Amino acid sequence: MTGNQEHDGRRGGRPGLGRHDDNSHEEEDNGTSLRGGRMTDESGQCDITSIWPGHYVSRAVHVHMRVHTDVTLTGDSYTGGEIIHTGQLFFDPDISTEVQTTSPYAKNTTPETRLEDDGIYDDSGASSGLLTLAALGHSVSDGYKATLTVGVTSD
Repeated sequence: MTGNQEHDGRRGGRPGLGRHDDNSHEEEDNGTSLRGGRMTDESGQCDITSIWPGHYVSRAVHVHMRVHTDVTLTGDSYTGGEIIHTGQLFFDPDISTEVQTTSPYAKNTTPETRLEDDGIYDDSGASSGLLTLAALGHSVSDGYKATLTVGVTSD
């Protein structure tokens, strides 16, 4: 769908960054949640570049996403439109565990919840939001490209 906005909410490299009352850490969030949006192209695709999300109590590493239709861009934001899809995107648990050993993630003392123990993810692979990850180099520090096709109906 051309011209739709894909919105994602990502958590930074510490636990509990976001809009939750119990962040499971003593530091203030100070606006460190990552938020962003991208308009889709004529093929209905968009690219989002981000850091690896952090983790917090009882949830596997994930990001939130929404698909909006009929939005009007207003500088660095948007108005109007309708949310036609809300979902979560999940990461390979073995890669996530490896990433969590690097800085700044290693400073996070909150135990990481494995994907199979997450109460939202239902173990259905890509149809449940599990991203396909491709390494961009030989080290986790080189990064990953994550892809997923999300089908939505605008009716």
